[in-house]
Amino acid sequence: DGKQEVAVAFDFPGYKDMSPAGHVRLLDDDGKEKWQRRLQSPVTAIAAVDPDGWGKFLIAAGTEAGEFMVLFGDNSVRWYHELGSRVLRLLSGDVDDDQQEEIVAVAEHHLMALDDDGSLLWERRSTNPAVDATLGDFEGSVGRPVALLSSRVGLQGSTVELIDIRGGTAESYPRPSAACL
Repeated sequence: DGKQEVAVAFDFPGYKDMSPAGHVRLLDDDGKEKWQRRLQSPVTAIAAVDPDGWGKFLIAAGTEAGEFMVLFGDNSVRWYHELGSRVLRLLSGDVDDDQQEEIVAVAEHHLMALDDDGSLLWERRSTNPAVDATLGDFEGSVGRPVALLSSRVGLQGSTVELIDIRGGTAESYPRPSAACL
C-alpha cells in the first residue's frame, strides 16, 4: 500500500503449559497488527531485506535454535534454512559484486551467504564461535567482504577475518586491540 510498516520480534517466556517461543509481528503504519508468526525458539536476529531490488522489503528472522527464514509481507515463507546454532546477525548487501543484494546469516558456528532465491552462494563452518559481523566496502578490498569477529575464549583469542566474495579468508587479524565491529 506504499505506507511504512514495522516488523518486530519478541519472545514469549512461557506460561503454565505453553512453552517459550519467539514471535515476529508486522505492524501497519497505524501500529495495528497485520499478522504474527510464532517460531520454535526466541528470535535473536531480525532484518528488513530487499534481495530482489524491487524496493519491497522482506523480513529475515533468525532464532536461538538456528532457524533462519525470509518472510513475505503477507506472512508466507519465501525460504527457510537450519543453521545449527544461534543466529547472531542477518546482513544484506551485494556480497558477490553482481549488483544484486544477497543475505548473509551469521550463526555462532556457521556463516552462510544466500542469493535472492535462497540458494547457497557459500558457507563456512567454524569451531570458534562468532561474536559479531558486518558487511561493507572496506578500503583496499575487492567486492564487499564480510568482516567476522570470532573468539576462542572470551576476547583473549579473538580474530577479525575479512571473508571474500567466494567465502574464503581474504585477510585475518589475530587478537585485535579493539574487538568490536
